[in-house]
Order: sequence, then C-alpha cells, then structure tokens
Amino acid sequence: MLELESDMTSSVHRVIKESLEAYPDAVRIDWVRQWPGQAVLCVTQTYWTSAVHVSISEGPQAMNEFLEENNHQIEDVVKVVRGKLSKQNRTTLQASHAFV
Repeated sequence: MLELESDMTSSVHRVIKESLEAYPDAVRIDWVRQWPGQAVLCVTQTYWTSAVHVSISEGPQAMNEFLEENNHQIEDVVKVVRGKLSKQNRTTLQASHAFV
C-alpha cells in the first residue's frame, strides 16, 4: 500500500510539473481542457498569486490591467461552458474559476 501511495504522489507531482511548464506557452482556455482538475487548480493558483504580487508591487495601473485580464479569462470560460463539454471538462472549469 505504501508503494502505491508513493507512486500516486510521484504521478501527481509529475503532472503538475508538466502542466506548470506548459502554462506560459498555451492558450489558457485550451490549457485548462488539457490537464486534470487538480493540476489546473494548483497551477492556476500559482500563476494567479504571482501575478497578483507583481500587480500590487507595480501599482494601480497594473492592478487594473490584471483585473481586465482576469475578466477576459472568465468571459472565455463562460463561452466554453455554454457549449458542449465533457463532464470532466465542465467540472474542471467550474473548480478552476471558483476562486477568481
């Protein structure tokens, strides 16, 4: 049982690492549909936190630009959710935007 747990942990780490590396070069809405929900949540929160930190340090204009970027991302998700999605994609999209 311990070996199984270790393999599962390694697998989750690998998938999160790969999705973290893929995020900057991908169209976000496509990226979200390509990765498991747990990886999407982890990576999205990582980049969001980093971007918030940068925006706050750069001042009000950067914060407004980041707000606009987030609003566009939410609009993209709304467009996709209104279409046909697999149950897994729909669940991932709902979970990944619950904190925004």
